[in-house]
Amino acid sequence: MSNDDQQRRLTAALSRAPQDLQLRYDLAAHLWENGSFHGAREVLSTLLSVAPDQPEANFMLGQLLLLLGRFAEGWARYAWRYRMEYARKLLPGMAQPYWQGGDLAGKTLLVFGEQGFGDTLQFARFIPLLRTRGEGKIVVGCSPPLQRLLLSLPGEAPVVSNPVAAGPFDWQVPVSDLPGLVGADLALLAALPVPYVWADPAEVERWRSWRRQAVTTRWAVGVVWAGRPTHAHDRRRSIPWPVFSRLCRLSDATLVSLQLPKPSPEILQSGVLEVSDVLVDFAATAAAMMALDLIVTVDTATAHLAGALGRPVWTLLPRVPDWRWLLERTDSPWYPSMRLFRQQTPDDWSEVMDRVVAAWEVWTATPMTVAVQSAHSARDPAAWDPLRQGSPWRWPTGIFFPPQPPLQEEMACRCCKAHARWAAAVDFSRCQADAVGLHLPHAGTPVDYYHCPRCGCRMTRFFDLWEPARLHQSAVDPLRTLAAPGRADPRQRLWTILQTWLAPGPDAHRILVIDSVIEFWEGSEKGGGWQLLCREPFQELLPFVSHLAPFGVIVLVDTLHRHPWPDVFLKELTAILAPGGTLLLALDAAPEEANALVFPAYTPRNGLAVLHTCRSLETLFRRHGLSWRQPEPGVHVGKRSIV
Repeated sequence: MSNDDQQRRLTAALSRAPQDLQLRYDLAAHLWENGSFHGAREVLSTLLSVAPDQPEANFMLGQLLLLLGRFAEGWARYAWRYRMEYARKLLPGMAQPYWQGGDLAGKTLLVFGEQGFGDTLQFARFIPLLRTRGEGKIVVGCSPPLQRLLLSLPGEAPVVSNPVAAGPFDWQVPVSDLPGLVGADLALLAALPVPYVWADPAEVERWRSWRRQAVTTRWAVGVVWAGRPTHAHDRRRSIPWPVFSRLCRLSDATLVSLQLPKPSPEILQSGVLEVSDVLVDFAATAAAMMALDLIVTVDTATAHLAGALGRPVWTLLPRVPDWRWLLERTDSPWYPSMRLFRQQTPDDWSEVMDRVVAAWEVWTATPMTVAVQSAHSARDPAAWDPLRQGSPWRWPTGIFFPPQPPLQEEMACRCCKAHARWAAAVDFSRCQADAVGLHLPHAGTPVDYYHCPRCGCRMTRFFDLWEPARLHQSAVDPLRTLAAPGRADPRQRLWTILQTWLAPGPDAHRILVIDSVIEFWEGSEKGGGWQLLCREPFQELLPFVSHLAPFGVIVLVDTLHRHPWPDVFLKELTAILAPGGTLLLALDAAPEEANALVFPAYTPRNGLAVLHTCRSLETLFRRHGLSWRQPEPGVHVGKRSIV
């Protein structure tokens, strides 16, 4: 049965039994597995409105929210996993209460790994943060293969492979609960030092000596092409060797298999060096990685280990990735040294491997060094001291970005999905803020911009570090008026357009306004017979307005040009725009020249260059069934077709 047939079958069954929660859950799972993430979210939200305590649905929604980058909401629901009956069996069954984030002074806390090796490696970065929660004792419990490696964590916490060996303790907590308890978001991840685990120097030197004898090429590349066969999604994430073996074509490179268990003899005949007999635990594998130039791996614990060590690693992802890799990004906020290669078509790894081979030629032609700096060595617990200042769970004000050239030379365009190339890095200490003598957060932070040759859009990953609340704060920044006191307010012009020439269509009396200055729309006699609903930018939209849809007109101010995912945002808007309805947008378009970056005088902040050209707006509008025209500079109109 095809995916479409399966979806039609589930939808039809649900229409006959709308109260069947299992059917609704199955439909959400099917939509997710086939890449319809927002559809799955809507189905789960409907299910939870009827059964808010359904653990499986809460957990699935939590993972989905994390995938979409909504960390604060996602962690809260991710914690529901141990209310599921089968998941409770993963817990060690100890009597001590679970830690909920309180003061640890005078207490002993056992942090134990309860999921896969990769999960423990990913979340172990938060263990050193616990020392900011009081002068208590931290004991780490983990599987034996991880024990030696986790002993290298900053803070020198004892690490045991059996909870009984931990001795008496007061609290326990799964390591996978830590990101939710510390309020982890993209900005905190950017602030935490990487690497946060280390290989034994003596073992590393032995591996380097082995390399000098065994590797005759310039480069040595560690490879892993398959995960644990018993993993629920192993068929989707593992790559058949005949396809993966295209890496044997890498110029001037020797492949070193980090695959466990030992590969088959026919694979070894392809010239791959095999070292599995000495990879006795993760500490041994870490030492081997330190002697390699690059690791290329599927989504397994190997990827997390390389990232935690700060080693250059290319991770190959299926079309529908695990939640931790987010969407569209070619980098990972969890691991600064990681590059992501995503499937474009389900089950088609050939195209991915071709891109890896092409990227190799670029990477070896221009070797890059990724440096992550801090005031102290990351291994020194003092590197975490800035997190004590103010709220202990917030980040330092100075977030370091790698120097040029950037780790990623390209990214997927967020308007048309074409390949956007790195264009420039901007030092925002020289932006319009200088004209008014203002010192702004992150002044002097170099921000990389990318340019899409197909649609002309500029984009930056800088926004990806900002939670919705921070984006909203930037939209209502009062310092903008100091930088450009004479700038005309676009709102009055938009209102004049609405009153004079915007042709009413179906439900044209119902207008949704998304703007940071809602007082303009709400505070005066602007009714005119039309119903105005105002919503501030960067707040959850659909749950609050979908019951009032469709809208005849949607007005956007201070929104689209700052939204990190414009394609997803416009998809949400067109879903609630009536057929024949109008989207009215205030936005100063950028020039078409590839390297022309302009900065609105009213937004002297990092990352707020003008991102959209008229061409990229037209492309974005047409992707979602909207016509596009620009009746005057700074005003854009999209019309949804009636069909």
